Amino acid sequence: MPYKDLEKRKQFMKEYYQKNKEQTKEDRKKSATKWRNENRVKFNENARKFYETNKDKILSNLRIIRKNPIIRKKDNSRLKAWRNIPMDGKCERCDNPARERHHEDYNQPLKVNLLCGLCHANIHGSLKSVS
Repeated sequence: MPYKDLEKRKQFMKEYYQKNKEQTKEDRKKSATKWRNENRVKFNENARKFYETNKDKILSNLRIIRKNPIIRKKDNSRLKAWRNIPMDGKCERCDNPARERHHEDYNQPLKVNLLCGLCHANIHGSLKSVS
């Protein structure tokens, strides 16, 4: 519905997004995947440009990971879980869709808890309680 008043349009879009938050996230994800598949060459060019402009920062982070055995172990555990454990379940605490993996022990890289973002933040103490 076209609005001549910009403030009304902003309010409408905000309300629409709040009502359809999960659907719009899925639509954006599907749209991005479709664009990436249809424009593979352009996507690769953009990735290459990003790498070239941020090369120092990327390589610096890689050096830190390679040098520090604790960080390297965490990174390898995350990678194993990412490759082997699908994110198609529900949060183990509240039954919302699981969006994140949580390692209790990095020595057991495939033993992870599937959690929503809020529950994962609670575990790490960034939030006090789940509302």
